[in-house]
Amino acid sequence: MAADLVGFGKGITFTNYNDRFHQYRKLFSRFFGTRNSTAAFNSIEEEETRRFLRNVLRQPEGLVKYIRSSLSSPFTTSTAGAIILKVAYGYPVQEENDPFVDLANKVMGIFSLVTAPSAYLVDLIPARKAKRKHPSL
Repeated sequence: MAADLVGFGKGITFTNYNDRFHQYRKLFSRFFGTRNSTAAFNSIEEEETRRFLRNVLRQPEGLVKYIRSSLSSPFTTSTAGAIILKVAYGYPVQEENDPFVDLANKVMGIFSLVTAPSAYLVDLIPARKAKRKHPSL
């Protein structure tokens, strides 16, 4: 319920098994459901993997830190975040300090807080559900 209050309620992650969920699943399957449909993204994955490897060659001492940060959030690294943003939105990520990667990291942080089990009273007592959205979004 806290997810509804901050605007995540209509996303596929929080959608109940209903018509909206079927529409989401159908669209997702169309673009990512078969080997042929995902083959269209191979060039994007290869391009970003090459960029990752060039960065590792340039700064090999940063490899462990780079891999560890990728486990905490897919957007902290340029590789996974770049692939996601390029496939989903056609947006080419900047090498450093990309504003959309920063925004995605902020949203992922909020998402993590909101989805923590029983972290908010509204999740325990549904009658506490408000009609307003969270002011920070």
